[in-house]
Amino acid sequence: MMLGRKQSLKGEPVLADYGPEESLNESADIEWVNKLWVRRLMRSCALISLASVCLNTPKTFEKVPPLQYFTFVCDLIITFLFTAEMIAKMHIRGILKTEG
Repeated sequence: MMLGRKQSLKGEPVLADYGPEESLNESADIEWVNKLWVRRLMRSCALISLASVCLNTPKTFEKVPPLQYFTFVCDLIITFLFTAEMIAKMHIRGILKTEG
């Protein structure tokens, strides 16, 4: 008699948030997170962040000093956008709860 292996994980696999619209119970004030234009904006931010990391070298900053300020401002804006998305998704999934 052959015994099968017990599956340790049951349920649906965890997927990235870049797929089709999810049918979650969302508040009207945070449903912007699942819109197509927001996903495209976040993908663009990821590419800009990648370019910023590539430009972030001491030799590059020696050759083009203002680039240091430009990459810093880009990183600040992108960090703010990713943080806002993270907080909104945590609120949607019930990790963060508001008082009331």
